[in-house]
Amino acid sequence: MSILNDKEVCEISTHASDLAVFASDADTKIAAWNASAQRLLGCTTPRGAEAIGKQCDDVLQATLPGGEPLCHHDCDAVRCLRECRPYGTPGCRLRHWNGE
Repeated sequence: MSILNDKEVCEISTHASDLAVFASDADTKIAAWNASAQRLLGCTTPRGAEAIGKQCDDVLQATLPGGEPLCHHDCDAVRCLRECRPYGTPGCRLRHWNGE
């Protein structure tokens, strides 16, 4: 069961073109992401297609300011989405695909 259907994912990706947006399925695998998200993480086409179907935590590899992992299979963001609660973090770092 997907959180968003394909039409909703396409609408979000198109309308939020200046923002980095990705969508994951119920198994937290990347279902879609827009060009801004691909640029942010260094996964531009055709390499960007490699992220589709991968676990979001494997792609984002986000950490909190103190270095502790933000992204993992059952992270706070995933729990909030499943429970339809808002999620926010004061800051995080994403790992670029070039390792930086």
